[in-house]
Amino acid sequence: MYRKNSHVVTYGAMAKKPVTLSASQLIFQNVHAHGFWISSWSDANPEQKIEMLHDLLNLMRKGEFKDTPVEVTEWTDETELGKLVEAVKKGISGFSGKKGIFVMKDT
Repeated sequence: MYRKNSHVVTYGAMAKKPVTLSASQLIFQNVHAHGFWISSWSDANPEQKIEMLHDLLNLMRKGEFKDTPVEVTEWTDETELGKLVEAVKKGISGFSGKKGIFVMKDT
């Protein structure tokens, strides 16, 4: 349940699941739903983008960010196609608790 007069912002759509709000939340709780696309925002707000990056760097310097678990798949000329396909399937199948990363290397 969302609090009265709150704003629900959806940022990531990798899970491909709909955002669900009831009519009563929209009407009686005055809940507002918004989508946020960072590429569009940063193109429209170049000065704010630079300010945001400085703020993020300062937070990193203070140690206020936690590590994100990752799953690395190395991609070379010798990497089997099945291994790459499996990594992509994991990435599009929904939330796994880890960020999938391809590291491309020369052999």
